Amino acid sequence: MNFKKLLVSLSLLSFTPAFSQFSGNALDFDGANDMVVVNSVPAYFSSLGTNDFTFEAWVNPRGAVFSRIFFAQAATNNFTAVSTGATNNIYFYVVVNGTNYSVATTATLPQNQWTHVAARWTAAGSQVQVFFNGVLQAGIGGGTSSTGTSGLMTLGTRPGGAQYFNGVLDEARLWNEARTDCEILANMNNSITGTQVNLTANYDFNQGVASGNNAGVTSLPDLSGNSYNGTLTNFALTGATSNWISSAATVNSSGGPLGGYTATQNVSVCSGGNYTFPDGSTQTNITAPVSYVSSVPGPSGCDSLITTNVSVNAVYSINDTVSVCSGGSHTFPDGSTQTNITSTTNQASTLQTQAGCDSVINTLVNVLQPSAFSETAAVCEGDSYTFPDSTTQNNITSQVIHTSTLVNSAGCDSVVTTTVNVNAVYAMADSATICAGDSYTFPDGSSQTNITSAVIYTSQLASVAGCDSLVTTSLAVNQVDTMVSVTSVTLTASASGATYQWLDCVNGYVILPGDTSQNFTATVNGTYAVAVTQNGCTDTSGCHVILSTSLDHALNGTSVRVYPNPAHDLLMIETSGLAGGTIELTDIAGAVVLRTNFSSSVISVDLSGLAAGTYFARLDTPEGKIVKKVQKQ
Repeated sequence: MNFKKLLVSLSLLSFTPAFSQFSGNALDFDGANDMVVVNSVPAYFSSLGTNDFTFEAWVNPRGAVFSRIFFAQAATNNFTAVSTGATNNIYFYVVVNGTNYSVATTATLPQNQWTHVAARWTAAGSQVQVFFNGVLQAGIGGGTSSTGTSGLMTLGTRPGGAQYFNGVLDEARLWNEARTDCEILANMNNSITGTQVNLTANYDFNQGVASGNNAGVTSLPDLSGNSYNGTLTNFALTGATSNWISSAATVNSSGGPLGGYTATQNVSVCSGGNYTFPDGSTQTNITAPVSYVSSVPGPSGCDSLITTNVSVNAVYSINDTVSVCSGGSHTFPDGSTQTNITSTTNQASTLQTQAGCDSVINTLVNVLQPSAFSETAAVCEGDSYTFPDSTTQNNITSQVIHTSTLVNSAGCDSVVTTTVNVNAVYAMADSATICAGDSYTFPDGSSQTNITSAVIYTSQLASVAGCDSLVTTSLAVNQVDTMVSVTSVTLTASASGATYQWLDCVNGYVILPGDTSQNFTATVNGTYAVAVTQNGCTDTSGCHVILSTSLDHALNGTSVRVYPNPAHDLLMIETSGLAGGTIELTDIAGAVVLRTNFSSSVISVDLSGLAAGTYFARLDTPEGKIVKKVQKQ
């Protein structure tokens, strides 16, 4: 085609064209077997009873013969065709579910000249209409059409071949709508670049080199983006016919329609802003969405209806509060910085949102003061202390004052003054005296029993302040001299300057009343000990046995014979002049090992249960007492 470059100045969506000439191509069909085949048919051709469409193209016929310009066959009972008649008039057929609708124009196309042809189907009313150069043509019934191969869409022939077009085609378009008279007229001289609403297929034929060798250029691309691409079949693709050739059709390269269209635009304003619509009217202080329809006349005289949807972008006012340390700095949202802030500050930052609207941020800056604290702590003498700043001082023996500089929770300085007092660690000596064999409980609560010699013991205690208190206890032991010497029937305690109490070992250490001298003289044979009290301590001597022959005569007029002596298991005791009494057998320590009563002068004593050793047999009678030494083997 012959392009005139249209420079579009968009102002309120109206267009002002300015032209510059530059060339484009068209496709020459030889009328013998040339055709362009598209291997699919838009779905709406199967339901034309409810779908409108418009086919348009620039046509330059060479011969007067019945031929096909455009054919789309979904099925044998659903198809459409645009054809030239024998006089170069136009036949337009639409078959809907087997019902034929057709028109044949009474006017004809001039040969070897370019004419814009548009065929429009309106399902409502079943209208078939043809336009030449944007003008609706009168017509008569066109009869019926033959069919071709289903599922194909063709240019220059019927699907499957035959009825080939002889001439040149350019700027062919297929729309899924009944284009208005104004749209057909206003846009017939305009090429279309990019997609348009309801545009099904768009072929500009600007392929190859005009009249050159185009053997490899066998595809007619669909520029609508719907991929109804055509394949060139049987073209020579060289020379001035059956090839890509230069076009003489006058078509403007506008990139879009010049008038008589309906469009929608979406715009936005900041809340409270103004907007001027395509028809020149202005609305001010817009705070809520607005939808407005502008009627704008196009250069061809067709009005364009432009619906403008105005959305409102918010204008924000935000309050923000921050804090800084006294003397600190702050950078505000608008990028400005204030330094050495010592008192409360307010600043408004005006920014722009992503939508380009003002956003005002009011920033209140509060000032945080540094904090100062004092604390007191105590340690035991010689201990360590770790201060709040994590420094540690060891072996503290006197008061320490330390200043720690920290950062508080607000990020400001916090000065902590720590006074460390020292609590003494005590060391004390203690002494005590106990009797030999006694127990003693030390200050730390531990006890020692049966102490017989001096003890030095250290107790580690905690003072009221929690520090160590060392108490060293020196424990002296008073020993009681319990040595006793025996001379005949007299026992003498070795201890001098003491008090004495003589005891009868045989009778359970019973006190001998009145026997409290250092010396004791036994009047009867027996076993005796002394309890010596010396320096506040009392101890008992061992038992000492007094056996004196003079004691055998303690009972006047009575004789006692013991046999055998030594004895094994049986001991015999004979008495004369005794009516009866008690016999006690004690061991060398004075312990009673056997006691029995007797009432005759001959007494039998069983020694079988006793160990070998020395024993004493003591007879207690109303007449008196007598002790005999017995040896058990």
